[in-house]
Amino acid sequence: MEMFVEILKSNRTFVEFTDEDLRLVLGLCQKVKYNKGRVIFKENDSDDGSVYFIEEGMVQISKTAKDHEKVIAMFGMGNIFGEMSFLDKYARSATVTALENTVLYKLSPEKMPHLINQSSRTAMKLLGVFIKKLTTRLRQTDEALVEREDNIIVT
Repeated sequence: MEMFVEILKSNRTFVEFTDEDLRLVLGLCQKVKYNKGRVIFKENDSDDGSVYFIEEGMVQISKTAKDHEKVIAMFGMGNIFGEMSFLDKYARSATVTALENTVLYKLSPEKMPHLINQSSRTAMKLLGVFIKKLTTRLRQTDEALVEREDNIIVT
């Protein structure tokens, strides 16, 4: 875990976290391994809504478009994914597949009350990370939509 704490500390996403904060979060996680090619979760899955921290390896994020799968992102060491379902409790919005042997720390939403009880400040920092990731990805999506003139969102 100590090496992963150092990896996360070097990531600007976790710049506000102390070593103790990161140990606390990772201590609530389950460490899981996925072989290359294994699906971690599928689009539209209703699972426990865990968020994942990538210790080793790389994952591919894809969505089904009409009758084919479209890769929308690839994430590597030190990145996170799954935060949308963690926050909103809806089904998974995409499929995530291990592109190589991958080691993840899996944080279940059920662990948040424990984190809040142990350190509400750390819990708030973590939720801030999730929100920042979501807004960054939304901005990237906005930019991609601007490139396509045929996409107009009506709400």
